[in-house]
Amino acid sequence: MTDRHAYLIMTHKNTYVLEKLLMLIDDVRNDIFIHVDTKCKDFDYNLYQSKVRNSKMIFVKNRKNVSWGGIQLLK
Repeated sequence: MTDRHAYLIMTHKNTYVLEKLLMLIDDVRNDIFIHVDTKCKDFDYNLYQSKVRNSKMIFVKNRKNVSWGGIQLLK
């Protein structure tokens, strides 16, 4: 039996770090869920999808406006 891992990544800027992180955790055993904050208006979904070749990557559809330390982090 192969262990699987799920990653939830919340992003709104510093896309260089996101790009590198995705390449580092890209593995057939990983599922990657990405929440893009509603404050991010120009997120290039196709660019980040192209960085992942082995993992299953899902973009969260119900986007929220998240403030650091705010209740939206939990929702």
